Amino acid sequence: WQVFRDRVLLAAGLATALIGIMLWASHVRGRRADLSAQALTVVLDNIEEAVRVEVSRLLEGVYRAVGETRRLADVLEAQLAAADVQGRGNLLAELVPLREAMGQKPQAFMLALRLFRDRPGDEALRGDLERLGADTGSFEELAGAYHDELERNAHPELAVGLWRSLAQLYAERLGSPEQAAKALEEVLRLEPQDARVVEQLGRLYRRLNALPDLARIYRKQVALETRPSARRNLLYELATLCEERLGDGAAAVEAYRQILTQEPSDSTAMAAVHRLLVAAERWDDLAQHMEREAQ
Repeated sequence: WQVFRDRVLLAAGLATALIGIMLWASHVRGRRADLSAQALTVVLDNIEEAVRVEVSRLLEGVYRAVGETRRLADVLEAQLAAADVQGRGNLLAELVPLREAMGQKPQAFMLALRLFRDRPGDEALRGDLERLGADTGSFEELAGAYHDELERNAHPELAVGLWRSLAQLYAERLGSPEQAAKALEEVLRLEPQDARVVEQLGRLYRRLNALPDLARIYRKQVALETRPSARRNLLYELATLCEERLGDGAAAVEAYRQILTQEPSDSTAMAAVHRLLVAAERWDDLAQHMEREAQ
């Protein structure tokens, strides 16, 4: 080994050194794989990048043969810079679980982030990425990666998933209900009939005391609700919000009138409209309303 090492390091050129290494590896791989790996590793730190990749590929086979997981991960990473998109993806897909299995979760997370940039639509990968992000507390980095992908004009279906994940990150991990609401508004823009998102936005806007936004969400809920009793309750909540907290009597009247359209005999809504029209001195509207009350 000493003689071989000296000859390699004193070789006239890198190509000659590489040939010698390859011959030596081929010769001993079957009998002394550990010695072959030792020879290649010595040279790996003394060569240029182009040759380093070739040596790394030789080492990959040796380390697989001897079960050297940590060193295998190192030589796989050495191949990343020269790999094409598909090759890089395959390398990263192997590296992520390798690093995690070795307890190197921060490294696994960063490798998963790199893989996400190449494969943003891979839902299983996103699940692994979010799990590793939670294990390492890398929530801001994860949110940044999702925003970067969205800025690259992600496909609408992918965008919905990313915005949903961002809403959860901001609400549960980053303590930013304002950003969570913005993310959910993006989901609602892409999927305007999603009643669950509307309900989530309602909770957030109540928490934030964002009353005009809450009123807008109530109206959206009313439009989506098909059950008469639930729709009536939402309209009452909207009317109360508009009258008592927003000081918008006209909007409150409109909400009560929608109740009366649904249930013409609702005496509570009838009386509320009368009272609000009197307060606003809307005499013509009041006269029409009194005719309806008389009927």
